[in-house]
Amino acid sequence: TFIDKKTKFSDFFNEDEVGSYNNINDLGNKIEFFLLNENKLNMYGKNGRKRYFQLFNNKKVANEIINKTY
Repeated sequence: TFIDKKTKFSDFFNEDEVGSYNNINDLGNKIEFFLLNENKLNMYGKNGRKRYFQLFNNKKVANEIINKTY
């Protein structure tokens, strides 16, 4: 996954878990890099998936909704 740096997802994810970019040219360069480096692409995918589910599993999300509601 590539996410614009302006979204501040770097507050949640490390550099080896999600790709971030500054502008459309930076995004294009990073896509080209990962197309040529499949091992790094797979590593980012595995790391990002693991981290995502640590942060946003269904119990944590449900508890957050309940706590904000009441």
